[in-house]
Amino acid sequence: MSSYTDFYFGRGENADWIGSLRGECYPENFLAVPSSRLALTATDESTFRTAVVDTLDVWEDERLGHAYRRELGWPWPWYTSHKSSWIIVFDPAPQAVFVTVGGGISWHRIDPHDPRFPEGDDPLGPDDIYAWLRDPAAPPSVPMPPAATDMTPLQAYCPDCDVETGHAHREGCVVARCLATGLQRLGHDESCRCPQDVWTGRWPGEAECAELGWMLGPGLPDLNRLMTTANWDPVAYRWTRPGNPTTPIEGEQR
Repeated sequence: MSSYTDFYFGRGENADWIGSLRGECYPENFLAVPSSRLALTATDESTFRTAVVDTLDVWEDERLGHAYRRELGWPWPWYTSHKSSWIIVFDPAPQAVFVTVGGGISWHRIDPHDPRFPEGDDPLGPDDIYAWLRDPAAPPSVPMPPAATDMTPLQAYCPDCDVETGHAHREGCVVARCLATGLQRLGHDESCRCPQDVWTGRWPGEAECAELGWMLGPGLPDLNRLMTTANWDPVAYRWTRPGNPTTPIEGEQR
């Protein structure tokens, strides 16, 4: 299962977003990959920023997942990091790295001499999972900056089949996509056994257009360019940058 990590300089609503990762974003990987370990143990801004940039490169080179750089814009369909899996920041005041989780109510300071992530069953929160699901950014979640994005606001219901965000589209929905091809599900082969597509709150492909910088304007993703230029990843269920290798299907040779 993919997890999501966002990197920032600073804490609070004025923190500066540096980049993000998607994929095998687990503490053991952060500690095992030299560049991400360096970011976690940084004691100055320059080291932290350089290590994060290096991690974004290494993450894709090592096929640990996808990396999203600041110049390409905010990559997620949510507007703050309150729904991401991990948030890793460098705070210039104590010259230290801190981590928390999406909806976390406190920060864990990383010891540069003995870097460890907090252990236990979500010790950073949120305390009330149902309140977090209703409004991830509401207190007592730690404050995070809203993302600057040209994407449209999230829509609670699919404009065609009217299912809520996070629910599978109903049969016959024109918005639903075939997760084997990325194309409209209505036209996919009847023998296709791909899972059902889920309404995310935005039109399929809009998040990838924003990530790749293919927006014609606020709320206007260049979906034609996406579908004619990008590569569909049938395992990650998303469009990827042209030339990027797709995730191997289980049983296939790399």
